[in-house]
Amino acid sequence: MTDANKNESKPAKSTSERTVSLKVLLITAGVGIALALVTYMIGLFSGRAAMEEQARAHEEARAEQQQELTQALDAVATERARGNLSKARAAMYRAASDLDRRNFGLANESIEEAGKALLAALRETAVAAS
Repeated sequence: MTDANKNESKPAKSTSERTVSLKVLLITAGVGIALALVTYMIGLFSGRAAMEEQARAHEEARAEQQQELTQALDAVATERARGNLSKARAAMYRAASDLDRRNFGLANESIEEAGKALLAALRETAVAAS
């Protein structure tokens, strides 16, 4: 058999067979596209939910860190105020000692130093309170 005879021996597809195979092909492609869209939407919504949960967790962590920072700054302000009160106490002790020795000039300087330390302590206390 020659090639020409082989081609002639195959029956030609009818138009109805071609239409059926084209319909099957188009239906299969449509189902595939619909399946791809459904899969994409599922991934989109589940990914979005995960991102929103992550953003919420991040905001909670940031708020907690901000609160810890505020507490630490308050503690620092309190300790600075205590230090300034100690400076004022030491300056008042020096002033009392200078007055006992009748050294009024040094006693006056020590009292001014104590006043400055008390003002600084008052400012630190106001910072810690706010």
